[in-house]
Amino acid sequence: MQQKKIMHSSLLKLLSQITELEENEVELIKNSFTSLFLAKGSYFLKAGEINKNVGFLQKGLVRYFVFKNEEESTFEFTKEGEFIADYQSFNNKTASNQNIQAIEDCKMHIMLV
Repeated sequence: MQQKKIMHSSLLKLLSQITELEENEVELIKNSFTSLFLAKGSYFLKAGEINKNVGFLQKGLVRYFVFKNEEESTFEFTKEGEFIADYQSFNNKTASNQNIQAIEDCKMHIMLV
């Protein structure tokens, strides 16, 4: 229970920097996310899949990469305190051309949709 409270507090802190949250909004956010552990080397998303989740990275580091000419090409990293997703795939419900892979053990919140 304490771990979940700590994880929610960093997400709420970030959102509070953007806008003032009312108590009912805080409760909605707490109830809209669940915790997820992603081991180093594991994938949050693989190319060809539809991105069904948006995550908030509490701890760890992930990389976004594609294959170009049969070689991996990393084009972005997401670090602690940032959101993680292929938003185009998520919003349009289309297959992603991106891979999102943990390059460290990661703890995150996943938005329940």
